[in-house]
Amino acid sequence: MNAPFKMPNLYPDRDRYLKLVPHRFGEGEGFEQIVSTLLREVRALPGFDKGNRQKQEVAMRVIASNLVHINDLSPEPPLTVKRGNGDYKSNRYNPYSIGIASLRWVINGLHACGYIRYQQGNHGSETVMFMGHAWENKGNLSRVWVADKLTQLIGRMHNHGIRTDTKARELVVLKKPKEEGKDHADLDDYTDTDFTNNSRAILENHNALLARTEITLSGHTCEQVLHVGNRTYDLTDKTTYRSFSNSSFEQGGRIYGGFWEQIPNNDKDGEVRGYRKKILINGNKTVELDFSSLHLTMAYSREKIDPLTVFEQEDLYELPGYERTVVKTSWNVSLSCHRRDNGLGAIRKELKKMGVEKTTEELSDLVDAFQAKHPKVAKYMFKNWGLKLQFQDSEMMMIIIQRFDELDIPVLTVHDSIIVDEKHEELGKRIMHESYNEAGFIGTPLIRKE
Repeated sequence: MNAPFKMPNLYPDRDRYLKLVPHRFGEGEGFEQIVSTLLREVRALPGFDKGNRQKQEVAMRVIASNLVHINDLSPEPPLTVKRGNGDYKSNRYNPYSIGIASLRWVINGLHACGYIRYQQGNHGSETVMFMGHAWENKGNLSRVWVADKLTQLIGRMHNHGIRTDTKARELVVLKKPKEEGKDHADLDDYTDTDFTNNSRAILENHNALLARTEITLSGHTCEQVLHVGNRTYDLTDKTTYRSFSNSSFEQGGRIYGGFWEQIPNNDKDGEVRGYRKKILINGNKTVELDFSSLHLTMAYSREKIDPLTVFEQEDLYELPGYERTVVKTSWNVSLSCHRRDNGLGAIRKELKKMGVEKTTEELSDLVDAFQAKHPKVAKYMFKNWGLKLQFQDSEMMMIIIQRFDELDIPVLTVHDSIIVDEKHEELGKRIMHESYNEAGFIGTPLIRKE
């Protein structure tokens, strides 16, 4: 029997890019001279002497700071820029109020002056034929590369002082409900409350500690970007933020942003890459501590049951006849679904991404067996509990980072796990235990060393 056809990656570098950061800004005499030079030359172009000069200058500052940052990375990845009218609304997520007209003015002008190489994106998709098979090539974002002319200008100005930062980033992000057919949810504006102000203050203090901490990858200290497969990761990105979902500050709320949260530990074929195991904090080896079976443990706690008194510390995902990863995935996916029928389809789809093929009937049997083993928490499946439990585990993580920050000890968060200097392993376990109980959950959480 012939093996199933698998389309090769015809465009291996299509996703190797870094996105334009609208909250990146620059300062220093050298940076001011760069902006002044670019503005002067662009305005000298035919037809570029019109428009709002103040808005054009602000857009140039943001674009220039992104290009300086990209130029300083090794190896240099392209910068992607959205040019749609709805992508740059003037709100808390676009702190310098970049408008689409001024952004286009800057990009087109810099390209005409030879400071950047530019490839315009395309919408929709096209069908590509390869070895008799049809393959859908999705649209691309517009891309910008730093040209030699700009590299030379930046090099001449570095001795005069150039600094770029992302301090203006909104650290408390609220997303609208995801619309059908979209691959991401739109951002939502909101009025600040004591809760959002407190969350922001905690993260500002946490980010200040991370900013003065050296966080690197063992064996990868000479480069500031990491390529894994067809993705690029910026190893200088150390700013964390909270992201809430469905226009609610009681759903989601997990901490995102640092490169350690983004880099993968497994590739698409399941091969362990172990990038997080290579993380060094101030040159020291680290350990990752994970809340094991957290949402299952939390569901039991909500029912006033300590699962360790029921299962005597056995693996809560252990289910005879099924692989642990399949059981764990089925439980976690079910928490984000509102009906059993569409939930089984979502589980099947997620398992397929992992290379596991299961029929709907097989998954239905698995769910029945799981609910028979865990009757007290069966009601949480297929009832949209996922984001509500995420909010509760995110509150635990906020407690954890506060405790470490008070001790002036860097801690890196990855969803429901933490990464610390290995000498702080026992301290990390103790603080994780305390945060679990402080957040209102009973019993002792299962903590696993990754």
